[in-house]
Amino acid sequence: MIDREYCAPSVAHVTIIDPSATLPTNVTAPALTLTTPALNAHVGVNIGGSTNLIGTATDAKGVEKVEFKVLTAGGTPTAFALATLGTPGGTSTTFTAPITPVTGLNTVEVKVTDYKGNTKSLTRVFKVTRPLHVILAGTGTVSTGFAGTTFREVGKPLTIAATPGKDQVFDGWTVNNTAGTAITPLMLELPKLTFTFTEGLELTAKFIPNPFTLALVGTFNSLALPSTTLPAPSGTTPGVANVGLLNLVLDTKGSFTGSLKIDGVSLSTPGFFDNAGVARFSVTTRATTLLLKRTGKPDIELALFLNMTPGSGKLSGTVTQKLLSVVQAVSDIDADRAHYSTANKVSANLAGTATKPYTLVFPSKTQSPAKALNLFPQGDGYATMSVNVNGTVSLTISLADGTAPITASAPLSKLNLWPIFAQLYTLKGSIAGMAALSDAVGTTEDVIGTNLQWFRPIKTAQWYPNGWPAGISIDVNGARYVVPPATPATSVFPGLLAVNATTGNATLTFTGGLLNPLPLPYNINISTANLVTNAPVVASPTMLIDKATGKLTGTFTHSDLTKPAYKGVIIQKGTRKGIWGYFMSRATPVNGLGESGKVQVLAK
Repeated sequence: MIDREYCAPSVAHVTIIDPSATLPTNVTAPALTLTTPALNAHVGVNIGGSTNLIGTATDAKGVEKVEFKVLTAGGTPTAFALATLGTPGGTSTTFTAPITPVTGLNTVEVKVTDYKGNTKSLTRVFKVTRPLHVILAGTGTVSTGFAGTTFREVGKPLTIAATPGKDQVFDGWTVNNTAGTAITPLMLELPKLTFTFTEGLELTAKFIPNPFTLALVGTFNSLALPSTTLPAPSGTTPGVANVGLLNLVLDTKGSFTGSLKIDGVSLSTPGFFDNAGVARFSVTTRATTLLLKRTGKPDIELALFLNMTPGSGKLSGTVTQKLLSVVQAVSDIDADRAHYSTANKVSANLAGTATKPYTLVFPSKTQSPAKALNLFPQGDGYATMSVNVNGTVSLTISLADGTAPITASAPLSKLNLWPIFAQLYTLKGSIAGMAALSDAVGTTEDVIGTNLQWFRPIKTAQWYPNGWPAGISIDVNGARYVVPPATPATSVFPGLLAVNATTGNATLTFTGGLLNPLPLPYNINISTANLVTNAPVVASPTMLIDKATGKLTGTFTHSDLTKPAYKGVIIQKGTRKGIWGYFMSRATPVNGLGESGKVQVLAK
């Protein structure tokens, strides 16, 4: 019996060639075609990845082998390696060969050899591109052909633009590595991004829901008031140069328009807020400050910041004045959003269904630090005011230094506050302060504002030529003004008793204004028809009451025998119920010593 040992099978590849393939007469070179990559093709290859050389080789007597080698950047070739033949020894065969190309230009040489040793070679140049990954975070699109992964030529400039979807806004780009891309932080904020493509680059276009909702946008108003801390160490000294008014209107795209009135200028403030609430004053540079350069005065820089919490209604900022880059003054902005609109009658008592009139007084007050009484008005300024159904407060103000009436307007905030501001004296002075509106009980004023700042420059004038450039403080008080119905007949002046021909039903008093002696009182009667007579009847003073507005005018005989005019307004309720106003002492001879005096009428 013969023992048989188990043997594992073996496989061998046998190629049967044409006997004439090796004869000397076989001198015809084989043919070679390289289909992939094509000549000067751009071939997308992942970093560190490979690609295949693909082609066809033919020879009438049979193809022995196909070889390839990669030429390095320096031109030194590598050794030939064998490609894989689809039909070894065949007269026509495909071939493939994997290579790991470098970024950019690559050169390969492919050579076919028949069984006699005849050869044919070709060189192919192609360019390798690398993947660019573009990710979309949120709802939006990017330029056609960029979303996802695409292959791009390294070192070439590219431009991509992001477009937010409905009710979305662009929120910037993020990039995994900016090295070599020429991308700056500023560029990442813009929807359109131009950059140089580098290997491994990944971009993310971010989109978020539009934060500029109706609960956030609107009209903002604020006084610009001197900072208490900047510049160091003692803060900014108040003056007309650093007290102003900002008005800004913000829309649902984040864009705003407005103006800053300060130091005699009105600076237009167009711009937009980014999604973090920082004001930008240029679409391209996205500057965070608005600069006004001035000749002979410090430059003005404005910076604004919006609280992005819906319904916060708050805008803050700074107004910085610099001279040769050195900070001279800083003013702070703390703006409230307007609260009312014609469609939003939140309070029927304040911004209701009809325009409401008010009368106001700006009473003279003792100054701190103390100031001699002859150096600032002792008369009381006054104003008429209206509150529109959209919450806009409009005033016409007559200040007690005899200057022409001025106007000011601003909308009420949700706290029923508004800024009073006007530039005076051909833009060389101003008045500024906050006031509050309420629907108060009869013993309290409806309008209250304390420590308004009033700046008057040095000027040639009969009255107060030295002015008060450092400012004086005044308050404002006022009340709703109501014209009584026709029946029963009632005066617009509050709290009157019956007319008394001997002692009158009210006292008219003049004080200050260089009167000698002081004060100068008169008994007067105010009838239910608002007619004023003296008690007893004498030639002085005169008084006319405008029933429709609550304003009054008149003249009286001064102790210097001149007949100055006086004017004022009726306050119908509160602690200042009565008439308040002012007169100016004589205008000639011009000696710069003129003064303002007080006018007061109280019911008996």
